[in-house]
Amino acid sequence: MANLNPRNMAHIRSIDPKLHEALLDIVNAHNNVARQVNADPTSATPPPPKISGLNVVEKNGVFDAQITDHSEFNRGSSYLLEYSDTPNFQNAHTVHLGPSRNWRGNLGAGPLHFRAYSAYGSSAPSEPVYHGGGSGIVVGSGGTVGPPMQQGMGSGTGSSTQTAQGFGSLPYRSSTGKAPTRG
Repeated sequence: MANLNPRNMAHIRSIDPKLHEALLDIVNAHNNVARQVNADPTSATPPPPKISGLNVVEKNGVFDAQITDHSEFNRGSSYLLEYSDTPNFQNAHTVHLGPSRNWRGNLGAGPLHFRAYSAYGSSAPSEPVYHGGGSGIVVGSGGTVGPPMQQGMGSGTGSSTQTAQGFGSLPYRSSTGKAPTRG
């Protein structure tokens, strides 16, 4: 990722070396924090690369998901798993795995569709990968254990109608279109 590199630093150094030194300390500290949180101080932070694969198995209503990721990425990448009772993921439910690439849970016998992706806390999500590749294949025996799935409510800054958002594609969500203030 790029570093913050203010303009006119050579000119400032020629006029006031002490001011230049102080500004350089601030710039270095800023760039250090940006590296630690995987943020790009000059533009939007790019998402991690697309994960390599997703494999999901089910037995007796217990689903076991395994994400494979051979890409190069920075510390702080989180994995997100989505499952849905529809192949278009209109009713997706998101499971935040953090840094883990495995998940196991009881969801009833299905059938369910699965996909996964990764994101930094400061980035949009990577492109989703579907269990079975392409548009994915359904997992589960199709028994009727438990109630039907409720409407998915989305994740991060995404709305309830947006899926595969992770922490969100946008840096904030508001009803006015303006960034919320912290008070």
